[in-house]
Amino acid sequence: MNLKKTILKSTWKTTVIFIIFSMVTNFCMVSIARKIENIISQLEGLQSEGFMKIVLYAGALCIFYMIFNFGYWFLYNCVVKKASRLSIEYVYGNFLMKQLDYFTDKGVGDITYSTITLAEGVGVYYATFWPMLIVQIVTLLILFGTIISYNILFSLFVISSIFLLIIFTSLISKKLAARTAISENLEADINDKIVQSFQGISVIKTFRREKYYSKKYRDGLSAQKYKNDIARDFWYSLYVVIYDVMTVIFPIIVLLAGFWLRGRNLVSVGAVVAIYSIVGLMQEPMREIADSVTLYKENKAREKKLGKIVEPYFGEMIIPRMEKIDVKITELEIGGRALIKNICFQIGRGDIISVQGPSGSGKSTLLKIIMGYIRPEGCECCYDNTIQNLIPDEVRYANISFVEQRPFLFTESIKENIILGEEFPEELLKEVIQVCVLEEMIEEYGLEKEIDWIGGNVSGGEMQRITLARAIIRKPRFLLLDEVTASLDTATAEKVARNIVAFAKKYEIGVVAVSHKDEFEKLSNKKVGLLISGKGGEKDENQED
Repeated sequence: MNLKKTILKSTWKTTVIFIIFSMVTNFCMVSIARKIENIISQLEGLQSEGFMKIVLYAGALCIFYMIFNFGYWFLYNCVVKKASRLSIEYVYGNFLMKQLDYFTDKGVGDITYSTITLAEGVGVYYATFWPMLIVQIVTLLILFGTIISYNILFSLFVISSIFLLIIFTSLISKKLAARTAISENLEADINDKIVQSFQGISVIKTFRREKYYSKKYRDGLSAQKYKNDIARDFWYSLYVVIYDVMTVIFPIIVLLAGFWLRGRNLVSVGAVVAIYSIVGLMQEPMREIADSVTLYKENKAREKKLGKIVEPYFGEMIIPRMEKIDVKITELEIGGRALIKNICFQIGRGDIISVQGPSGSGKSTLLKIIMGYIRPEGCECCYDNTIQNLIPDEVRYANISFVEQRPFLFTESIKENIILGEEFPEELLKEVIQVCVLEEMIEEYGLEKEIDWIGGNVSGGEMQRITLARAIIRKPRFLLLDEVTASLDTATAEKVARNIVAFAKKYEIGVVAVSHKDEFEKLSNKKVGLLISGKGGEKDENQED
């Protein structure tokens, strides 16, 4: 189900009710104008008979108008809030189902803009545009019909004037919409840059580049947005002027024209006052109709942008279980330099493979290739004899767990950071805690201890062990480890390595471990050596380094 169908299916009942409320409100408005005419006619002719009856009837209509108008706007806002919530939920869920490489090409600001601003705008448009446009057109037609019933000449003057005002407002709205779209895109870029600056604040501080980045922001995106916002404010100010003409000056002109006609006995005083009040009621539908063309085009642009982002999710797929992974790298070049060359090895269930090599030899890159995070030319991974490009990401992620060099924790409890919302037996959770040497931490804090933003209240070693527990509790077919013991002391690192190997043998997990220490090397049955020159190869446990 796409976003449009989701919104319409969830909001149509409320939408129908607020349209009904609108029609009742229109009836009350016209009736009130008619009663005002009757009241003034009674006063004009000094006729007191029936005067109080008219006043009471008009008062009752006013009460009905307020009740139904309140209901109309309350229901409308309910539709808007529901559409906004559903659209953000839909797009957010869609984002989470995207391939991992999508997020490497997008900045945080761009994704945030797409998730919140863009999705919310499109969702609210789906729920409200056509119902509101229909309501406003019907309202305007009813009010036009009421004016025509008083005087045809007068009504033609009002209609032609309103038509011209709508045209002018539409033209200005187009200009305003174009500038607003530019401003939205710039705001997304600005948010992205600000987030990046805060994420890399330690680098900025270390190298004393605060003034540089401040100036770069001030003279770049900030200056562009400022110039665009000035242009947008120009058109907005002009829009406000036209709107003031519609709301203030035009009703006065109508009133003067009405009294001119009254001076020639073409309309009554009551009719002039009634027409004046009706023209005042026309202001909102006039503005909405004038903006509708711009809103339609603006939303088409948003739909096009959102369509490139949002794809329907078709549910769960059947996940095959892998038995082996074949890795073959003829030549891997990064930045014009041959990084890995002539590597060929197989990862089987229960294998413990140690990847060796100096810094810069491509060890972490090798793990990312196996995981499918990167797919450079000259590199080939086969999963049970099926090449990498034919394997959906979901299949790899269900069979392979990857513990990266830089651990990441959510602002959730320790337990939630391990299980990530899944259900696991308590016995398995206890076993995993022992394997990752987390017993002391759990005894001190408990599993429900909340982790601060990016692990601010735990040590680097604790973060690594929590992310390791997250990976092995799922008992994957294969486990990729990138410097998972780097922040641990030697004794703890060796204990963790022994525990992991024992756990892997118990559940037949193939392990590929990168470590500058030798704790996995001593426990491995296969070794893959990478050299800084880009050459390397597989060794068995009896082969010398």
